Amino acid sequence: MEALALYLFKVHLAVSLLYGLYYMTVRNELFFRLNRFILLGILLISFSLPLLPSFSINTSGEDSVGTIFTNVAGNDLIRGKEVGVFEDEIQIKRLYGVITSLLAFYLCGVGFFLLNFISQILNVLTVIENSNQAFEQNIKYRVHYNEIAPFSFFNSIVINPEQHGNEELQQILAHENAHSRQWHSIDILIAGLANAILWGNPLMKSLKRSIRMNLEYLADHKVLSQGFDKKEYQWSILRPYLRQHAIPLTNNFGSIPKLRIEKMNSTRSSFIKLYKYAFLIPIIVWVNLAIAPLQTSALNKIYAMRLIDEHEYRDYLGYYEFENDKGSFVQVLMKDDDLVMKTMWNNGKIYFRKQSESNFVDMQTGIRLKFQKNWDGKVTGLVAFGEDRWRKVQKYKPVQKKSSEGTVISRTPSGGMQVMVYAVDPWAKVKHYTNKKASSP
Repeated sequence: MEALALYLFKVHLAVSLLYGLYYMTVRNELFFRLNRFILLGILLISFSLPLLPSFSINTSGEDSVGTIFTNVAGNDLIRGKEVGVFEDEIQIKRLYGVITSLLAFYLCGVGFFLLNFISQILNVLTVIENSNQAFEQNIKYRVHYNEIAPFSFFNSIVINPEQHGNEELQQILAHENAHSRQWHSIDILIAGLANAILWGNPLMKSLKRSIRMNLEYLADHKVLSQGFDKKEYQWSILRPYLRQHAIPLTNNFGSIPKLRIEKMNSTRSSFIKLYKYAFLIPIIVWVNLAIAPLQTSALNKIYAMRLIDEHEYRDYLGYYEFENDKGSFVQVLMKDDDLVMKTMWNNGKIYFRKQSESNFVDMQTGIRLKFQKNWDGKVTGLVAFGEDRWRKVQKYKPVQKKSSEGTVISRTPSGGMQVMVYAVDPWAKVKHYTNKKASSP
């Protein structure tokens, strides 16, 4: 769940960065074919970049020798590391509940918009199915007698010829045929699908509109290159737009007329301005570097907590207090197939390998560790170093112990009494843990 949340967050961020940079740099340039591939590339790259393998570097050296490379997707968050129960586990679980609720709400929105997207496709197919096939100057189209705007969807061109004069009909067919031959419906569907998935991103509406606008510019350029009169063609764009309703997910002849007319009357961009596009490649690399190592600590903690909770050693982890010396604690961690006992007074570590249920042994020193459980199988304590008993506690409270003074009363050779004062080691009762050989594997 948290991996999906992180992936969607990265996709939203990548789309916003890439489209924002496109909008500020080359959106007004008249290289329509190039802009088409860039706009589609923004979507495809944004959904792909978060899936690429990437690495973060941990140089703390606390849990390993040298540098650890960790896959940021979360698969190796606990592998090869000494991990234990998070002290803020309750807060993490609450946060997990909030993230799960938000993600569930977001996915419900995705489901709603996907159903709407599919419904629009079925509506277009129904209109095409209810039309009749016809030909006009080697262009195959479909005749529909309802009052709808002329449109194309893949290789199907739908128009009501009774609403248009002969010259206008030729212009519309040429325009929609350009859409059909250049497979513009693929762009429309990709944009619609991406918009359904990223419905919460305020920039998606603008990106979707930019894709549609650029496709219209391409079709207009193709029509004018065939020798049609520019002014008459521009009037043809306006007339159906003023009186007819466009069908979603189609290439509509009368869409966005004002901007299309402005582009048709604009001076072609100089090839010198192509230098702007050269900056897009390093921009993509920069975006990848920006989002690849991105891993919110909250999501990582949630994922690591779930991995730990699912591990067979989960119940053994935690803090234990020495029954014969209050204030002396050990922490039990895990590292792959081993348990790690960390003595909190000197940060020493002893590594144990499982021998049987609740029984572990340090293969180097022979030190044994046995866990005690209550009637319902919950770990309540451990026995280590013979008969030393440690009680499992819910929370570790660090204790500062100071050396004290002890006294010994003895007789002198002359029969008198003498008092001897000596320093008392605050950790004397747990010194045998330190004296045993405790080394990492």
